[in-house]
Amino acid sequence: MSSRTVQLEGLDMWVYFMEHFKMTPEEALQEMKDHNQDTTAVEKAIAMAKKQQQTERENNETND
Repeated sequence: MSSRTVQLEGLDMWVYFMEHFKMTPEEALQEMKDHNQDTTAVEKAIAMAKKQQQTERENNETND
């Protein structure tokens, strides 16, 4: 690698796939799994986002 090259891993790689290749979050995650990349941080981020969305939905239902 040259001094300008940066190796992307984890969340950075996942976001790069979505932005650069216009992949969905699921496609980007599958691409990482297909190439034996560590997806632990990505899976945790997805789980946290889903939990946050569920909490927001529950709060909205309670407020309605």
